[in-house]
Amino acid sequence: SAAAAPPPPDVPLLAELSRLLSRFRLAVLPESASPLHSPAPAAGLAIGSFASDLGAPWFCPRGHPVSLLPIETPAAAAKQESPLYYRPRHAARVAAAIDALSAAARDEVIDLVAVSSRLARRVCRVYGFWMGPEAAPLWLLSERHSRGVSCLLEERSRREETVALIRNVGMEVCEAFMGLHGEGLVLGCIGLGCFCLDRFGHCLLDLNQVLALCHGVRVGVCSSKSKAFMAPEVAEVVHDKLQIKDHDFSGLLGPSSDAWLLGCLLVALVTGDEQLAAGWSTEGSYDDWKNEVLTKVDASLVGTHMEPWSATMVSCLNYDPEGRPEIADVWICIIG
Repeated sequence: SAAAAPPPPDVPLLAELSRLLSRFRLAVLPESASPLHSPAPAAGLAIGSFASDLGAPWFCPRGHPVSLLPIETPAAAAKQESPLYYRPRHAARVAAAIDALSAAARDEVIDLVAVSSRLARRVCRVYGFWMGPEAAPLWLLSERHSRGVSCLLEERSRREETVALIRNVGMEVCEAFMGLHGEGLVLGCIGLGCFCLDRFGHCLLDLNQVLALCHGVRVGVCSSKSKAFMAPEVAEVVHDKLQIKDHDFSGLLGPSSDAWLLGCLLVALVTGDEQLAAGWSTEGSYDDWKNEVLTKVDASLVGTHMEPWSATMVSCLNYDPEGRPEIADVWICIIG
């Protein structure tokens, strides 16, 4: 058979993309990282690992596990094909894909990389962007730990050990939320699967998992059985098709929305019932659900030094955002 034609030569980065690339040059992973070793799933996160050792600023060894989140780019940009007589450099293709995003989306994904670095040991590190040799899609790569916090619900042995684990995880979850709020970020929607445990047993928030879950909720992929935690004010927008079309959460989300999520997470950990924590919806009786939560929480905490948690946890589930406690106050309750 005839030998394959050699690939066209690389060309210098275009001037207009060079300025954009200067903003996030440390967040563009080299093409040689090749983290995607199998076909990407139709939806959600892909799982992979680095094919080569990465030096500064990542310092990640070959085989380091990662999750890959596809970043949607405008259809018109996705259809553009490179001329046959040259092959844009990897950095140029990544810069062009990011340039095609809206200004808000571009700032959001670039900021996540910087925020994850500043919140080390609280959130999984977001390494940056990568594209395969065949261009689209653009991927956002994040550190991955296979052991999720949900495994604590299955590994309950001695009660004393369970209480200690819940206390440590609860404290670190509070610190992750407070760190994000300090950066001006509010989640509004989360699931137990968005938290993982590193090899030292510390709890980390996986931002890629959060983004994948939120995207699923927005496009209607996540059902009521998906065990996604949403504050009432968020659920109201999600169920309003007109508002969700415009992604209009302005003025509705704040740290108190995440206080609801924290309450749900603590309920799931304390009772071992993740479905109960995510069970309320705008269609059910809020009062009946809250009474069931209170009954199960009290039964789970009786006879432990965590009994004072009950009132604080349930107060996080106040329907009125202004009636929810500050997350810092919940942290004080947990460590007290």
